[in-house]
Amino acid sequence: GRVGNFLGSFYNNAASLQEATPITVTAPELRSGINATLSPGGGITGTITSAATGLPLSGIMVSVSGTGGSAYAFTGADGAFTLSGLGSGSYELKAAPLSETVNLIAASRMVEVVAPEITAGVDIALAEGATLSGTVTGPGGTPLNGIAVFVRGDEHNYQRYATTDAAGLYSFTAMPSDSYQVFFRP
Repeated sequence: GRVGNFLGSFYNNAASLQEATPITVTAPELRSGINATLSPGGGITGTITSAATGLPLSGIMVSVSGTGGSAYAFTGADGAFTLSGLGSGSYELKAAPLSETVNLIAASRMVEVVAPEITAGVDIALAEGATLSGTVTGPGGTPLNGIAVFVRGDEHNYQRYATTDAAGLYSFTAMPSDSYQVFFRP
C-alpha cells in the first residue's frame, strides 16, 4: 500500500523510466547517496451511498485512473473513501461492489485533481440493478449443467458470463436498464 500522500519519483527527478539516470554498481561495492525527496500528492475524498435509501455503503471498491496515476480504496462503514498519492490531472473515478451478486450498478465520473490539494465531496449514489435469470434445458426439459451463458448490453458496457448449475439455472444481477443479447454455449 501507499505510505502517506506522496507522489512516486524516479531517481534524480527524471520524468519517466526511459529518462531515469542509470546507477551502475559492481559487487561487492556499497553504493550510498541514492536519495529522493518526494513531493506531496493530491487526493480525492467522498462518500458512496445507496440511491434507494441514501444510506452509506461499506465495502465498495473505489478506484481512479488518469493522467496523474492510479489508486484504489474501499469504503468504510460510513461509506467514506480516501484516495491519495495522485498527481495533478483528470481522473475517471469508478465505484462498484466487489461481488457481482450485490445488486448495485457500478458508477463512474470524471474528477480533476490539483496536487497537493484534496478534491473533497466526490459523492456517488449507487442504484439497484435489474436481474436477468433463466433455466437452460435439453430435449424433454432435462436441466443442463455447465452451460456458459453470455449477456451483452446494447448501450452500456455491461458484459458478463455465467454458468448454469445442476438445475440448469443461471442469473445476472446489477444490470443497468438496457436491451441485451443472451448467448447460450454448451
